[in-house]
Amino acid sequence: MRKLIFILLALPFFTFAQNTTVRISPFYPMISPIITKQGVGFLSVMAFGSTLGYDQKISDNESIEFNFKPRIHIFDGDQDLKEYRSYINYKRFMKYNFYTSSGLAVNYMKSFISMNADGSGDFATLYTIGPNISIGRRTMLTNRLFLDFGLGFAFNYPIYNNIERTKAVDWQADDVQYYTEVESGPKIFYLNHMLAFQFGFILN
Repeated sequence: MRKLIFILLALPFFTFAQNTTVRISPFYPMISPIITKQGVGFLSVMAFGSTLGYDQKISDNESIEFNFKPRIHIFDGDQDLKEYRSYINYKRFMKYNFYTSSGLAVNYMKSFISMNADGSGDFATLYTIGPNISIGRRTMLTNRLFLDFGLGFAFNYPIYNNIERTKAVDWQADDVQYYTEVESGPKIFYLNHMLAFQFGFILN
């Protein structure tokens, strides 16, 4: 999946030689609120992420944008979660450099949760897909260097959610043996926020 995302992001850069823009947000901390059927909650205590973006201009005020957002979530206890979001959007600029951006988001998450003293636990793999929309404004710092700031939301619908659960056959045995069960996770959709704060450079 990660190789496919990289190819999708890199292909336009090598295919088109004109009217291109690159954007980046360096390593940054964030909180991760999400909205589900149970209400507003936090996916983790804290998360760290980055954003890599690429725009292919198709007219004076329109472009196709590609975004890749890797994230690492920090939890209390023996837990781990990595997340890779990718967006393919249509961006349209309006007056005063305001813009709207909308398209399709694909999200990949790999998590581990351990409740056992020996460190064994549950590995979960989740893929979601859904639309996203945001509005923002571009501030030109020089003729080519700019800052994009925007806010939006993404709807995430799970298309694959599997949990690999490791259990002990007998905790009382001298030589503890383990077995693995694979089951489908819950089909819970959720809505998460989108925050754009990216420095960019117009290549040509």
